[in-house]
Amino acid sequence: MDAQKIVDRFLDNLEKTVYEDKNVSDESGSGDAIVDVLGSSPRGTGVSSLRQHPDLIKFRKELSAGMVRSETIIGVIEILDKVLSSFGIGR
Repeated sequence: MDAQKIVDRFLDNLEKTVYEDKNVSDESGSGDAIVDVLGSSPRGTGVSSLRQHPDLIKFRKELSAGMVRSETIIGVIEILDKVLSSFGIGR
């Protein structure tokens, strides 16, 4: 398997984990979930695809050219550390 396919498979699995629906219940509501949701302010999210992060785009370009620089690898590792830390993994 070539390096690009490995990176794609890794990102697919990581994004699937990140975007997975977490069934969290909130005991503070009125008891009627529909009334609670309709009466609340609209939800927003700051989640974006990891594939669109500038460091990962740079990594993929350098990888396909066969010239990955160490600072690019460090940038990718820092991104992965942040993602995993947000799930309480590794800290």
